[in-house]
Formats: sequence, C-alpha cells, structure tokens
Amino acid sequence: MNQCESYANSSKDLGFGIELKLTKRLITQYDWSYPNIETNRGRKVSIDFCHKGGSC
Repeated sequence: MNQCESYANSSKDLGFGIELKLTKRLITQYDWSYPNIETNRGRKVSIDFCHKGGSC
C-alpha cells in the first residue's frame, strides 16, 4: 500500500514515475487485473497475475 500520513492535507500524487508507467504497460500487455483504489492516505493497489475472467 502506498500511503502517506500527510496525504489527506496534500494534493501531491504518490506515483513512482517510470516504475508506475512500466507496471501499467505490463498489466495491459498481459491483461492482468489491477484494482487501483484511492484512499484518504494514498492508494491501495493489487495485481492479479491471472488473466481477467480466466484461470491461471
């Protein structure tokens, strides 16, 4: 989980630049599930390495 104690008082994004772009590219390429939920202290994300709607 990517979070920050002062996030609620800030408009800054806690993304990680190139790593985040590469992650999104791989997720799209392999059709993995990638829930990305904004919380009051950052974001909660997970990656399911099985294809969407299919089995591993």
